[in-house]
Amino acid sequence: MISPYKINIPDERLATIRRKVEAYDWSQLPDAGGWSAGVGVDDLRRLVDYWRDSYDWRAVERRLNALPNFAADVEGEHLHFVHVKGDGSKPPVLLLHGWPGSYLEFERLLEPLAADGHDVVAPSLPGFAFSTQITGPIGPRRAAALVHGLMIQLFGDKPYLIKEAIGATPWRSGQRMIDRTLCSASIST
Repeated sequence: MISPYKINIPDERLATIRRKVEAYDWSQLPDAGGWSAGVGVDDLRRLVDYWRDSYDWRAVERRLNALPNFAADVEGEHLHFVHVKGDGSKPPVLLLHGWPGSYLEFERLLEPLAADGHDVVAPSLPGFAFSTQITGPIGPRRAAALVHGLMIQLFGDKPYLIKEAIGATPWRSGQRMIDRTLCSASIST
């Protein structure tokens, strides 16, 4: 079943995150000097300071909720997705982010593709963003089957295009889903 979805992170959850960030023991994070062995500690501290002192989650939440957010149950998994409707004159487009990643990688593409006639679907992959935690082990084939199940719920057997973010190559192993599409291509976001 597909239903509208509203992003609404409880204040208590935000407060818990803030407490954990503020309580972090920076002495546990080795500094190998800049970015030679991961994120530079100075850069990470600047990011944490920005998040703690300036970042306005509620403003971001309002912006995200301005998108047409939905949720669907597919084979026992709860998947979040954005669905921008075109006029249907062109095939639907499925936009897939990589690991790690977010459906927001495609935010700037939603309206132009819909204006060109495509229905555009950008899901949060299973276990990412606002899709709930997965119920068991999952790999590219299972993730592909779930997302394909979503597309079947939305469009039946109608063929659709797949656009992947750079780094989303694991989707290639979801051959069962790809076989039912018009084509599959990678795009840079």
